[in-house]
Amino acid sequence: AGAGTGAVCVWITVETTAHSVDGRVLRMRPAVFTIDQPEPRAEHLDDDLAAELRARSLRPLRQPRPHQAGVRLLAYAHMLVHGGGSLYLLELLRRLSAEPGFECEAVTLADGPLRSELEALGVAVHVTDGFPVTSMERYEGHQAELVSWAAAGGFNAVLANTLASFAGADLATRLQVPCVWAVHESFAMPMFWHAAYGKGMLHPYARGRAEQAFRSANAVLFEAEATRRLFLPDADPD
Repeated sequence: AGAGTGAVCVWITVETTAHSVDGRVLRMRPAVFTIDQPEPRAEHLDDDLAAELRARSLRPLRQPRPHQAGVRLLAYAHMLVHGGGSLYLLELLRRLSAEPGFECEAVTLADGPLRSELEALGVAVHVTDGFPVTSMERYEGHQAELVSWAAAGGFNAVLANTLASFAGADLATRLQVPCVWAVHESFAMPMFWHAAYGKGMLHPYARGRAEQAFRSANAVLFEAEATRRLFLPDADPD
């Protein structure tokens, strides 16, 4: 429906029917939600932030960061939303950032509200290609971008957070630095590829690189022992 002012308003009605194990049927009262289309707003450009992002993009043209004592971590995430895996990463980096000699920058496939919280910790976040798995060319282009970006960063370890962050684990093999992979998904790997990517979306080359990176990871962390057992066929159990 619409109003005379030109604004568009949408009503959604949700009806729920519950079936109990003893055969009873309970119909909930319909709930009506009104969704108003927000007025378009001119986006305000943050000139200081824009200058900082431009400076980051030029870093590979400068001298590479010298190797240093301590941990210089590259954390790779597939998204930064208020979800379990992303909040795990935020809490982990918050604790590690308090340790002497620890520095970190992050890469994410999708931006989200946790980016500002990470950057408040001093973790710069690089937002990159959101879906670099549809072709061999796009996947390798993504890796070329990140190798160039990371080579100047002096990273000496990679943390890949979630199974969907497999490109980060592959990146670690190219940088020849240790990789720790935190897996939060309780799906066997073939089922995960089927559930997480639509038919024909995950190129066989990208999947092959993911499975090879999993076998090459220095350590893989799981939420539970039952989840670890699901992945025993995919890597050395040690």
